[in-house]
Amino acid sequence: IFVPLAVIFNDFLTLWISSDFAKETYFVAILIASGSIIRGAFISYQALFQGIGKPKYLFYVTMASSITVIIGDIILIPVYGLNGAAYALLLAPIWGVITLYVTMTKVLDIQDTNKEIFILFIPVFVAAIDMFALFKIRELFSIEGWIGFLLFGFISVLIVVLSMLFASFVNGKFTLVSHFRSNRVNKNSNR
Repeated sequence: IFVPLAVIFNDFLTLWISSDFAKETYFVAILIASGSIIRGAFISYQALFQGIGKPKYLFYVTMASSITVIIGDIILIPVYGLNGAAYALLLAPIWGVITLYVTMTKVLDIQDTNKEIFILFIPVFVAAIDMFALFKIRELFSIEGWIGFLLFGFISVLIVVLSMLFASFVNGKFTLVSHFRSNRVNKNSNR
């Protein structure tokens, strides 16, 4: 949802508030949406950590992400203003990525993580390609009024959904959670 939102946010702000407001806040909206794409692309930390019996890890990820945003805000807002706050939000997901990697290698004892890491990043790659393509498509059309906005928003969501379904099909519908479960079952049955 964040890919279409990033693309149509300027039009939404222009229609809803004003073009001046949209010009001032558009870049921040794109940064925030991009950071949300990164967070939303990965499997739910909560489901993963509960599934492996380690719900306290979610607390650690949330705390590290929050501290990262606070420190980033303190450093970046004086230099970049409102954009600095958005940049700080982009830094926070790194702790989730690190935690997933550590969970795979240390907790689940997966030796070759290349396939899992690749699978983790497929949604991010697809979202980045979709965002680039939708920005290019958006340049070709002028959105007039709420009807044009809603139509382009619908087309944007449709493109993202179809590309994610295609990525899932190409991916063989392999999910990291099912791999974690089978790896854990195999590990426990070998004992």
